[in-house]
Formats: sequence, structure tokens, C-alpha cells
Amino acid sequence: MDTLETAGIRVLYDKAVQLLKDAGCRMKEGNVVQIPNWLVEECIRSRSEGAQAIVVVATRYIFETWITILVMYMVLTLSLSLVAGQLEKKMRQSD
Repeated sequence: MDTLETAGIRVLYDKAVQLLKDAGCRMKEGNVVQIPNWLVEECIRSRSEGAQAIVVVATRYIFETWITILVMYMVLTLSLSLVAGQLEKKMRQSD
């Protein structure tokens, strides 16, 4: 929760940004929203539409972050495999 409050999350949906601002979040440059700990805790306890929207935004951010990391890992692994294959081919040619 500290990350949501200190670093914040980038929110690309205007309606969500406005909802978060109205709920008491601080805005940083680049549509980065800092969500205070008390608000996250209130969202967990509450069933209000605003609270649910904040939880959805945070969950989407976390999901998108993990997907991005997974894709980067896959691209890196593929790139390393291709480089290793090219190096092996060059080594065989030089023998």
C-alpha cells in the first residue's frame, strides 16, 4: 500500500482519474495518482461504487504490470536464445 501512496499509479482513464481525485487522492504529473493508505483501507472495508472503482484501478495496474514483466521476460529469453544460437553458429564456422 505504501507504493500506491508514495510512487502512485498511472491512470489512463479520465473518469477514474476524476473519481480518484474526488475521493482524496493526490495527482502528480503524467496522470500519476497517489492513493493514500487510509483510502485503500476504506476501499477494502467499503462497498461503495467509488471504493470499488479504486480497487479495480489498482488491480488493473498490478495485473498490467505483471503482464508487462512477463512479456519483457519472454522477449529477453527469446533474444538471448537467438544471440546464443548466432554465437554458436559463428563458433562452428570459425572451427
